[in-house]
Amino acid sequence: MYGILIILLSLISSEECTETVIITDGTTEIVESAYENCKTLINLQLPDSLIKISDKAFSGCSNLIGTLKIPNSVKTIGNYAFNGCSKITELIIGNGVETIGNNSFSRCSKINGHLKIPDSVKSIGQHSFSYCTSLTELTLSNSLETINPYSFYHLENILHLTIPNSVKKIESNAFSNCRKIEDISLNNKLEIIGQHSFSFNFQ
Repeated sequence: MYGILIILLSLISSEECTETVIITDGTTEIVESAYENCKTLINLQLPDSLIKISDKAFSGCSNLIGTLKIPNSVKTIGNYAFNGCSKITELIIGNGVETIGNNSFSRCSKINGHLKIPDSVKSIGQHSFSYCTSLTELTLSNSLETINPYSFYHLENILHLTIPNSVKKIESNAFSNCRKIEDISLNNKLEIIGQHSFSFNFQ
């Protein structure tokens, strides 16, 4: 049954999308582009059995609203998984997530308040949270060693930033254009701060 479910999901077109999608309990993976550009999708419920959300699984679902909760069972969020889901207002990332891919939540511009990236997360890709312009507070994982280029580009309403002690390298433009930052706390284990990592801030 699981194999059949995955095949069917990969063949869904934007015309076949419904307003509410409840992924069946027992599903462990949502395949690449399963619901990409499903403009009618409003509500999404992910099961506690889920382990992997593949590349572009929900990319461009621009009418998905409210709270997006990533279950604790999920270990991998693929590239562009929720890119452009511009009406999500809250993001809760489960405590089992280890990898967040490139552009996973980029241009999710309505996610507001406090975003907590749990300590289980070891890798955050380029542009993962770029243009999440409504965020006001960010807590980073204590398991991160590298913050990749443009990971948090243009978070224009973040006020305070603390770099965890685990981080050794901040790549270029990682936090550039975060214009309202008032203070940044760096750790004493940092080895590399890349070009323009914090450029155009403190305005």
